[in-house]
Amino acid sequence: MRASIVASTRGRLLAAAGRHAGTGQVMVLFALMLTVLVGFLGLAIDAGFLLAERRAVQNAADASALYGGRLLSQGKSRAQAEAGALDYAAQIYGYASSDPDVQIEAEATSTQVRVEITRELPRFFLGVLYTGDWSVHANAVTSINPETGPYAMIALGKLPDYNGIDFNGNNTLTITCSPPAPGCGSIGSNADITFSGSGSSIQATVWGNLGAMGNIEELPTGFHVEGDVAGGQGEIEDPFAAVSAPDCDSMPVQQPPSGPPNEPVVLEPGRYTGNVRKRNITLLPGVYCFEGTLEIIGNGSISGNGVLLYFRGPNGLFVPGNATIELTHTSDPAWKNIVIWLATCNESLKLDGNGDMVITGAVYAPCSHVDLGGNADSQVVNGMVVGRTIKLHGDVTINLVTGSSYTAGPKQVYLIE
Repeated sequence: MRASIVASTRGRLLAAAGRHAGTGQVMVLFALMLTVLVGFLGLAIDAGFLLAERRAVQNAADASALYGGRLLSQGKSRAQAEAGALDYAAQIYGYASSDPDVQIEAEATSTQVRVEITRELPRFFLGVLYTGDWSVHANAVTSINPETGPYAMIALGKLPDYNGIDFNGNNTLTITCSPPAPGCGSIGSNADITFSGSGSSIQATVWGNLGAMGNIEELPTGFHVEGDVAGGQGEIEDPFAAVSAPDCDSMPVQQPPSGPPNEPVVLEPGRYTGNVRKRNITLLPGVYCFEGTLEIIGNGSISGNGVLLYFRGPNGLFVPGNATIELTHTSDPAWKNIVIWLATCNESLKLDGNGDMVITGAVYAPCSHVDLGGNADSQVVNGMVVGRTIKLHGDVTINLVTGSSYTAGPKQVYLIE
């Protein structure tokens, strides 16, 4: 009896010991597995944060490089493009060089902007297992390239000094391309494009693009653009910057015509040092250098086939008044189809009288204002109008017909890396 009691007690004790041993093993295994699970959780949190931050840093580098490239495309210096890219990264994305965890640099050349960002990341759980480098890095490079195409009108003057192109009047404007092509025949400004006065009533059809480095005001109801309309574009370079001016000093000096002002005259090519003031003028083919004023008085006329009219010096100016104008550019490729070239600065080239006008070739006044309009039945320019600033006004039908030889375009910014 006693032996059976002892045996029973021993059995219960052994069973209890076995149960306690099993519970201890489970606790040990749970502790080990918990460590692994916490490690996986920490890795997931830290790795997820790293991936998210890598995307954020790359986005910041891309956007900052594009912003710096945009500044460079608008004629800013390399130092200004670099500073602008760094400021953009700091202001918009919060990656500032003053942050001890951020390393950021921007480098600009004449055609590219590179932004590189490295950020040291905090460790939430990973620091228990890993003490090495834990950072994200991003690199972005933008390239600035001009996109050329046929242009009909360009204002080269930049803000804040110049206003760009102003449409003011009841004119009917049509810009086309010869031969016709989609997107051909554009208007561009290195400043703003505005619609002032009665410009809201203008009727216009532009088959190309309408772009400005500054702002473009809301288009009037009757102003139709078949291509793109965009402000904040890159700078449009002078399409005739590489064309050398005529060597006026080597030209034969021609005497201003004498006789009554109303008497018709025929002018020969050469250098005119004095003023020419006549009612009716016919120009023989060739290059003319005017150091004084060429003025058409009254309701006269001026005509010339195969000519270049170059105005230089402090008094060189074309004053057509209300004349009927029929001018065609010279076929000499050296002049890139320019027919009127106003080299005198801070003047106004007025092609806005009451006489009909047909100009075949480019009107080029890179450092002066161009007035285009008037009250005639029609004003036609088969070429390109380039001025520092341009104003279209009056009650007139204006036809600008450009072609493949009149190419220009804004600098576009592309992300290449």
